[in-house]
Amino acid sequence: MTNKQERPGILGRLSSILGLTFFLIVLPLGSYIYLSKGYEYQKEAMKDLRKDQRLTDLAGLQLLDGQMPKMEIGESFYLFGLLPTSADPEKYASVLKKLHTQFDIPENLELWTLFVDGDSAQIAAFQKDYEIPVDTAQLLYWGGNQESFDRLIAKIALVPEEKARLKEGLIVLLDDSLYIRQAYPYTDEQVLQRLVERTAILLPERDKPKPELRREAEM
Repeated sequence: MTNKQERPGILGRLSSILGLTFFLIVLPLGSYIYLSKGYEYQKEAMKDLRKDQRLTDLAGLQLLDGQMPKMEIGESFYLFGLLPTSADPEKYASVLKKLHTQFDIPENLELWTLFVDGDSAQIAAFQKDYEIPVDTAQLLYWGGNQESFDRLIAKIALVPEEKARLKEGLIVLLDDSLYIRQAYPYTDEQVLQRLVERTAILLPERDKPKPELRREAEM
Protein backbone atom coordinates (compact mmCIF):
# COMPACT_ATOMS: atom_id res chain seq x y z
CA MET A 1 0.00 0.00 0.00
CA THR A 2 2.78 2.41 0.94
CA ASN A 3 4.79 1.61 -2.22
CA LYS A 4 1.80 2.39 -4.45
CA GLN A 5 1.37 5.77 -2.79
CA GLU A 6 5.09 6.63 -3.02
CA ARG A 7 5.40 5.79 -6.73
CA PRO A 8 3.00 8.52 -7.99
CA GLY A 9 4.69 10.97 -5.67
CA ILE A 10 8.13 10.15 -7.08
CA LEU A 11 6.83 10.37 -10.66
CA GLY A 12 5.21 13.71 -9.88
CA ARG A 13 8.42 15.14 -8.45
CA LEU A 14 10.39 13.81 -11.42
CA SER A 15 7.90 15.38 -13.81
CA SER A 16 8.17 18.70 -11.97
CA ILE A 17 11.98 18.57 -12.11
CA LEU A 18 11.94 17.81 -15.86
CA GLY A 19 9.44 20.57 -16.50
CA LEU A 20 11.47 23.05 -14.46
CA THR A 21 14.66 21.99 -16.27
CA PHE A 22 12.96 22.57 -19.63
CA PHE A 23 11.75 26.06 -18.76
CA LEU A 24 14.91 27.16 -16.95
CA ILE A 25 17.59 25.59 -19.15
CA VAL A 26 16.41 23.98 -22.40
CA LEU A 27 13.98 26.69 -23.53
CA PRO A 28 16.31 29.66 -22.80
CA LEU A 29 19.22 27.81 -24.44
CA GLY A 30 17.14 27.05 -27.53
CA SER A 31 15.98 30.67 -27.73
CA TYR A 32 19.57 31.88 -27.38
CA ILE A 33 20.78 29.59 -30.17
CA TYR A 34 17.89 30.68 -32.43
CA LEU A 35 18.47 34.38 -31.80
CA SER A 36 22.23 33.96 -32.10
CA LYS A 37 21.86 32.32 -35.50
CA GLY A 38 19.52 35.10 -36.60
CA TYR A 39 21.99 37.74 -35.42
CA GLU A 40 24.91 36.00 -37.11
CA TYR A 41 22.92 35.74 -40.35
CA GLN A 42 22.10 39.44 -40.31
CA LYS A 43 25.70 40.30 -39.41
CA GLU A 44 26.97 38.21 -42.32
CA ALA A 45 24.37 39.67 -44.70
CA MET A 46 25.40 43.21 -43.81
CA LYS A 47 29.01 42.58 -44.85
CA ASP A 48 28.23 43.11 -48.54
CA LEU A 49 26.59 46.49 -47.88
CA ARG A 50 28.80 49.54 -48.11
CA LYS A 51 28.25 52.89 -46.43
CA ASP A 52 30.69 55.44 -47.80
CA GLN A 53 28.75 57.49 -50.37
CA ARG A 54 25.60 59.59 -50.00
CA LEU A 55 23.15 60.64 -52.72
CA THR A 56 22.02 64.03 -51.43
CA ASP A 57 20.44 65.48 -54.58
CA LEU A 58 19.04 64.54 -57.97
CA ALA A 59 20.16 67.62 -59.86
CA GLY A 60 19.64 67.28 -63.60
CA LEU A 61 16.78 64.81 -63.29
CA GLN A 62 13.12 65.66 -63.86
CA LEU A 63 10.31 64.15 -61.79
CA LEU A 64 7.81 62.84 -64.35
CA ASP A 65 5.28 61.16 -62.06
CA GLY A 66 4.76 60.88 -58.31
CA GLN A 67 5.15 63.15 -55.28
CA MET A 68 8.40 65.08 -54.91
CA PRO A 69 10.50 63.30 -52.24
CA LYS A 70 11.87 65.20 -49.24
CA MET A 71 15.23 63.39 -49.26
CA GLU A 72 15.87 64.22 -45.63
CA ILE A 73 17.90 62.15 -43.17
CA GLY A 74 15.64 59.63 -41.47
CA GLU A 75 12.73 60.31 -43.85
CA SER A 76 12.66 57.20 -46.02
CA PHE A 77 14.47 54.27 -47.62
CA TYR A 78 14.72 54.09 -51.41
CA LEU A 79 15.00 51.43 -54.09
CA PHE A 80 16.16 53.33 -57.16
CA GLY A 81 15.78 51.58 -60.54
CA LEU A 82 18.26 52.81 -63.15
CA LEU A 83 17.22 51.99 -66.71
CA PRO A 84 19.60 52.91 -69.50
CA THR A 85 18.25 52.65 -73.05
CA SER A 86 19.66 49.10 -73.29
CA ALA A 87 17.59 47.81 -70.34
CA ASP A 88 14.53 45.57 -70.68
CA PRO A 89 11.48 47.55 -69.47
CA GLU A 90 9.18 44.51 -69.46
CA LYS A 91 11.45 42.58 -67.09
CA TYR A 92 11.83 45.64 -64.91
CA ALA A 93 8.06 46.15 -64.79
CA SER A 94 7.63 42.61 -63.48
CA VAL A 95 10.24 43.21 -60.79
CA LEU A 96 8.82 46.61 -59.86
CA LYS A 97 5.35 45.13 -59.31
CA LYS A 98 6.81 42.39 -57.08
CA LEU A 99 8.76 44.92 -55.04
CA HIS A 100 5.71 47.14 -54.70
CA THR A 101 3.69 44.18 -53.42
CA GLN A 102 6.50 43.17 -51.05
CA PHE A 103 7.08 46.64 -49.61
CA ASP A 104 3.64 48.19 -49.93
CA ILE A 105 3.06 48.17 -46.15
CA PRO A 106 6.11 50.17 -44.96
CA GLU A 107 5.32 53.87 -45.16
CA ASN A 108 8.97 54.87 -45.29
CA LEU A 109 10.15 53.08 -48.44
CA GLU A 110 9.88 54.60 -51.91
CA LEU A 111 10.41 52.92 -55.27
CA TRP A 112 12.05 55.22 -57.81
CA THR A 113 12.60 54.58 -61.50
CA LEU A 114 14.84 56.56 -63.84
CA PHE A 115 14.45 56.18 -67.61
CA VAL A 116 17.26 57.62 -69.70
CA ASP A 117 15.69 60.02 -72.22
CA GLY A 118 12.30 59.25 -70.65
CA ASP A 119 9.34 61.63 -70.74
CA SER A 120 5.81 61.74 -69.35
CA ALA A 121 4.35 59.96 -72.37
CA GLN A 122 6.80 57.06 -71.94
CA ILE A 123 5.94 56.77 -68.25
CA ALA A 124 2.21 56.72 -69.00
CA ALA A 125 2.73 54.01 -71.63
CA PHE A 126 4.94 52.01 -69.25
CA GLN A 127 2.29 52.12 -66.51
CA LYS A 128 -0.51 51.17 -68.90
CA ASP A 129 1.27 48.49 -70.93
CA TYR A 130 2.59 46.63 -67.88
CA GLU A 131 -0.33 47.36 -65.53
CA ILE A 132 1.76 49.13 -62.90
CA PRO A 133 -0.28 50.09 -59.79
CA VAL A 134 -1.12 53.75 -59.29
CA ASP A 135 0.69 54.85 -56.14
CA THR A 136 2.04 58.40 -56.41
CA ALA A 137 3.35 58.34 -52.82
CA GLN A 138 5.55 55.27 -53.26
CA LEU A 139 6.15 54.92 -57.01
CA LEU A 140 8.15 57.82 -58.46
CA TYR A 141 9.40 58.14 -62.04
CA TRP A 142 12.30 60.29 -63.21
CA GLY A 143 13.66 61.26 -66.58
CA GLY A 144 17.01 62.60 -67.70
CA ASN A 145 19.29 62.71 -70.71
CA GLN A 146 22.44 60.62 -71.02
CA GLU A 147 24.60 63.39 -69.59
CA SER A 148 22.51 63.72 -66.41
CA PHE A 149 22.39 59.92 -66.13
CA ASP A 150 26.18 59.73 -66.28
CA ARG A 151 26.47 62.42 -63.60
CA LEU A 152 24.13 60.44 -61.38
CA ILE A 153 26.16 57.27 -61.89
CA ALA A 154 29.28 59.20 -60.87
CA LYS A 155 27.52 60.32 -57.65
CA ILE A 156 26.45 56.79 -56.86
CA ALA A 157 30.04 55.55 -57.32
CA LEU A 158 29.28 52.04 -58.52
CA VAL A 159 31.87 49.36 -57.81
CA PRO A 160 33.38 47.56 -60.85
CA GLU A 161 31.03 44.56 -60.59
CA GLU A 162 28.01 46.86 -60.62
CA LYS A 163 29.33 48.98 -63.49
CA ALA A 164 29.82 45.83 -65.56
CA ARG A 165 26.07 45.10 -65.33
CA LEU A 166 24.78 48.66 -65.61
CA LYS A 167 23.65 48.16 -69.22
CA GLU A 168 21.16 45.51 -67.98
CA GLY A 169 19.67 47.96 -65.49
CA LEU A 170 20.27 48.20 -61.75
CA ILE A 171 18.28 48.76 -58.58
CA VAL A 172 20.20 50.81 -56.02
CA LEU A 173 19.46 50.42 -52.32
CA LEU A 174 19.66 53.66 -50.31
CA ASP A 175 19.09 53.73 -46.57
CA ASP A 176 17.29 56.44 -44.61
CA SER A 177 20.56 58.35 -44.19
CA LEU A 178 20.80 58.53 -48.01
CA TYR A 179 23.81 56.20 -48.05
CA ILE A 180 24.19 54.02 -51.12
CA ARG A 181 24.41 50.48 -49.78
CA GLN A 182 24.58 48.38 -52.95
CA ALA A 183 23.32 48.12 -56.54
CA TYR A 184 21.63 44.96 -57.83
CA PRO A 185 21.03 43.83 -61.44
CA TYR A 186 17.29 43.25 -61.58
CA THR A 187 17.58 40.51 -64.24
CA ASP A 188 19.05 38.06 -61.68
CA GLU A 189 16.42 36.40 -59.45
CA GLN A 190 18.92 35.26 -56.81
CA VAL A 191 20.45 38.72 -56.60
CA LEU A 192 16.97 40.23 -56.23
CA GLN A 193 16.30 37.91 -53.30
CA ARG A 194 19.40 39.34 -51.61
CA LEU A 195 18.09 42.85 -52.30
CA VAL A 196 14.80 42.01 -50.57
CA GLU A 197 16.57 40.41 -47.60
CA ARG A 198 19.00 43.31 -47.14
CA THR A 199 16.20 45.85 -47.41
CA ALA A 200 14.13 43.98 -44.82
CA ILE A 201 17.12 43.88 -42.45
CA LEU A 202 17.73 47.62 -42.77
CA LEU A 203 14.12 48.70 -42.29
CA PRO A 204 13.05 49.64 -38.75
CA GLU A 205 11.57 46.70 -36.84
CA ARG A 206 8.01 48.06 -36.97
CA ASP A 207 8.10 48.31 -40.76
CA LYS A 208 9.71 44.99 -41.63
CA PRO A 209 7.88 42.69 -44.04
CA LYS A 210 8.83 39.05 -44.40
CA PRO A 211 12.09 39.02 -46.43
CA GLU A 212 11.00 37.12 -49.52
CA LEU A 213 10.51 38.03 -53.16
CA ARG A 214 6.95 36.98 -53.83
CA ARG A 215 6.28 35.21 -57.11
CA GLU A 216 3.30 35.91 -59.30
CA ALA A 217 0.66 33.18 -59.49
CA GLU A 218 1.18 30.78 -62.38
CA MET A 219 -1.52 30.95 -65.07
